[in-house]
Amino acid sequence: MPTKPRLHNLPRLHNLPRLRNLPRPRGLCGFHPRLGSLPRPRRPITALATLFLTVGLCLSGVTAAQAAPADLTCAGTNTIRYTPGLTLTPQPTSLTSTTNYALCQPLGSSGVTSGSSTTTAAGGSLSCLNLGGNGAGQATITWNTGQTSTFTYNTATQTVAGQRVVTQTGSITAGLFAGDTAVQTIVGAAPNLLDCALNSLTSVTGVVLLEITTALP
Repeated sequence: MPTKPRLHNLPRLHNLPRLRNLPRPRGLCGFHPRLGSLPRPRRPITALATLFLTVGLCLSGVTAAQAAPADLTCAGTNTIRYTPGLTLTPQPTSLTSTTNYALCQPLGSSGVTSGSSTTTAAGGSLSCLNLGGNGAGQATITWNTGQTSTFTYNTATQTVAGQRVVTQTGSITAGLFAGDTAVQTIVGAAPNLLDCALNSLTSVTGVVLLEITTALP
């Protein structure tokens, strides 16, 4: 008959790997899934700006360690108004985009703490299924110092988990920070198509994160 294994031959519990030595679960972009684990900026930008910076780096495939320090980081809001209001049926529409940068953190001594920009364009044939805005564009940002920056960019839009994510990638082509690269991310709720069918959509609003960074050689 086969012999039964003796208890004293079994591995002792203290020889098993300790749980505290196991790797911790990783969250977004390798960060531990606690807000306290997100890297803290040198100055408080707001939790929202830090979160959007992290998400933006994840979407672009760049880690925080690889990112060049930004000359200027701004958080704010963006509102796009449509004339006439959008429905489910495409129609010729003009749009006005207004961005307010309420909180800016400069790397150097530019003195920039806030700013704003407004652009108006013929959006073409738009509807609630096509809010427009893709393609090339240009905006002049006026800073609290009275200086301006011309932001020339290309726009790409995607919908992620019910949120409309607009990414504008380009450079500062004139004025303050000229020659720097710039990326602006706008995130807002995607339009509710049922509401759009019953009532026209006259505006959409989102939160904004703008990063202006010295172009690498």
